[in-house]
Parts: sequence; structure tokens; C-alpha cells
Amino acid sequence: MTRSVMTLSAQQSGVALISPCGFGNLGDAAIMSAAIAEIRARLPEAEIVAFTLNPPDTTERHGIPAYAIDASTLAGFGRPRASDRGLRWLTESVLQRANGVSSRVSVALRRVVNALTRPWREFRHWRLIRRVVGRCRYVVVCGGGQLDEFWGGPWGHPYAMFKFAYLSRRVGARFVILSSGSATLRSAIGRRLIGYALRAASYRSFREDFAVDLARGLGAPEPNSWCPDLAFSLSVPTIRPQRRPRRRIGVSPIAWCDPRSWPEQDSRRYESYLERLVEFLRQALAKDDEVVLFATAGADHRVIADLVERIGAEQTAALSERLHVSPARTVPDLLGELSGLDVVVASRLHGVLLSYAYRVPVAAVSYDPKVDFLVHRLRQEAASVPIADFESGQLLEIVDALYQDCESIAQHLDQEVSAWQTLLAEQYDAVFGEVPAPAGATAAQPTEAVML
Repeated sequence: MTRSVMTLSAQQSGVALISPCGFGNLGDAAIMSAAIAEIRARLPEAEIVAFTLNPPDTTERHGIPAYAIDASTLAGFGRPRASDRGLRWLTESVLQRANGVSSRVSVALRRVVNALTRPWREFRHWRLIRRVVGRCRYVVVCGGGQLDEFWGGPWGHPYAMFKFAYLSRRVGARFVILSSGSATLRSAIGRRLIGYALRAASYRSFREDFAVDLARGLGAPEPNSWCPDLAFSLSVPTIRPQRRPRRRIGVSPIAWCDPRSWPEQDSRRYESYLERLVEFLRQALAKDDEVVLFATAGADHRVIADLVERIGAEQTAALSERLHVSPARTVPDLLGELSGLDVVVASRLHGVLLSYAYRVPVAAVSYDPKVDFLVHRLRQEAASVPIADFESGQLLEIVDALYQDCESIAQHLDQEVSAWQTLLAEQYDAVFGEVPAPAGATAAQPTEAVML
């Protein structure tokens, strides 16, 4: 027996964005900011809402209503209200109080409460999604590496993708996957859940070729096309500052294998990475360089603290004047920091990507195939090293070469990034309609790459 699919009603004019953002990842925040701006330019009357891991943070950063992307975390619930009663009030009160208890007791208590209340919370979450999505014309998987189970297993993001795809079809909303990427997706359950979401989508594009291959392998009907990461559509200045007497290097470390935060914990590999990066910093500072440490994800701030602590024992007054820790916690602040850098050393995808968008040369210390793909696509392989076995001297040589050739690299990046921004604009046009043109203007035709 086939289920009926509801047709779109006149009341369905909103846009719901799905993103695993909310805990300091500025890459996800940049994607969200770019998508909101581009959709508003094309659908100025539409209400835009989001489903994320931290709704209050999303509302504060982006100024839109936000709801929980899943029913398994405290972020999925608001603080208890005086009007709340019964199991809802009890559940939210207990979970809130768990935050004030010691970490070990808190973790145990949260697991017990989550297990006992999971069926009821799942029911409420399904009902919430149906209510909100029922007002939407589009439900958009908003970029990022969302074909992934690395951070929560198959019942994490794959299950969330399945829920939104299924309920979008039930209420007649258009389920869209925009420039999403693939990471870890090995389990049979995760592949089946993501496979359903891919097949349910009316439009699919992916930011890596191997994500396109994954979609095809999971049975997604054609077309499955490549399109750049949505963060490239973020509006950034392209005028490079004049060279300074002392070069300014931005270094953005990553909590790779950090036992405090990384899913695959390995203190030995983390310590090895840290020692090599500290040695690179010492060598750069010895050359009279100015170094700015900045983070693009919440967990990386602790890595910066580790680096500063290890260098601090030998700091002199002159050294402290040339080693800075950026306070940037928002995308505008990060972009402001990038505007004052000559070369960047980064590992996370959007630490590399946003530097490229600003036309800043990057020495990529790669930890993931998605970073390798971006570097390769922009023909910057000579400036990339693997995170597991790079040497500090090798990294410094790459920085020296990038600085010497920074003008030609900036020109090359300007050509490539501008072309990618055109592709992204055409993708937004294809999905949401074109930006209203001034009177008398002729509409541009989509390029072959987007049509394919």
C-alpha cells in the first residue's frame, strides 16, 4: 500500500535549514550565514527557521527562530517554563539540574533520564518537525559534512536526516540537499537512513566528488552534481592589504585526537601533533614573524591554550608582543582577523576555505580527505602536508614559499573563487528562483556545470 503525499498549500512559504551547528564551529556558522543571505535575496517574504544542535546559539548568531535537530540532547529543550507540567516539566528540570552536578554524576544521570524519556521525546520531536515543516515550502540540508555518522553513530545525524526527509515528503515540502559533504558512513543502518534521505530529495549537490560517488552508490537518482561549499558564497572583501615590514602568520590548530573532545581519542598522536606545531611556532617567532593563533571550532580553543602554555615558559617581553591569541568567536570577527594576515596555517576545512575565500595563501595541515579535495581542486597541493607526520621545518619552508609568491597565489585564488561564487549563485537560482532583477535587466542563463 502506498502512502499519499500531501500537495503544497498556499500557507507553505517558509524555509527550514538543517545544520549540525551551534557549539562554536565557525565553518557551520559561515555556511548558515551565507545560505540565509542568499535565500533572503531570492525569497524576501519567506520566514527562515533552522533546526540545529543548539537553537539558542543559532537564534543569537543569525536572528532566526531555531529548533532542536534531534530529541536526544538537552539542546533539544528549552528551559522549564512556569506553564509546563507533567513529564515534560520533570524531564527538562532533571536535565537542567544535571548540569550543576559533578561531571561523572551528570553523565550517568543524563544517560538514565535520556533512556527513560527517549520514546516520549522522540514522539514530541516528530510532532514538532511536522508542525514547523508543515509551514515550509523548502526543507534544506544546509551544506557541511552531513552525510556522516562520525560524531554520533547511525542514530545521530543519519537518523535526523531520515526524519526530516520523511516528514518533508509527508507534508509536501521540497526536501533539498545543498553542497553537502561526506565523511564517515560505514554502518549498514547509517547508509540506509542516509540513502532514504538522498532518494527523497528533489535536488542534490555535493561539495566533494567522493560524496557524489557515495550518493550514487546509495541509489540516489540523477542528477547528483558537484557544487562548491556554501561558505564560498559568503560576502568578503577581496582587496588585499599592503605588505607589512614584519610578516603576519595566522595559525589555526585543531583538536585532532585530543582525548578531551575528539571521537577517536589518542593522546600519543595528539601530543606528537602538538610538539611539532610548537616547534614550528618557535621557529617562526625566531625569524621575527608575528603569529596570530585563532580557532574555527570550540574545542580548538583548548588546543591554543596548550600551545601558549608550552611556549610560555620561554617567553620574553619581545616574544609576547609577536604572539597573539585571537578572541574571535563569530564569523565577522574571524573574517576581520583573516584580513590582517599574510599567510595562514590551518587544518579544519573552513579554516582553510575561508582563508582561500579571502584570497590568503594557506599551508594546509590536512587531517581529512575533504581538506585534501579542496586543496587539490584549487591546485594548492604543494602547500599541503599530512597532519600525522609533517615536520616543523617542512611547514616553515612552505610558509616561506607562500609568502614569497603571495601576490600570484592571491590572483589565482581570486579567479577560482569568483568562478565558484558564480556556480553557487546559479545553484541558489535553480532551487529558489533568481534574485529579482532591476527593471530592463536581462536574466543570465545557467552554466553547463550547474545544468549538469
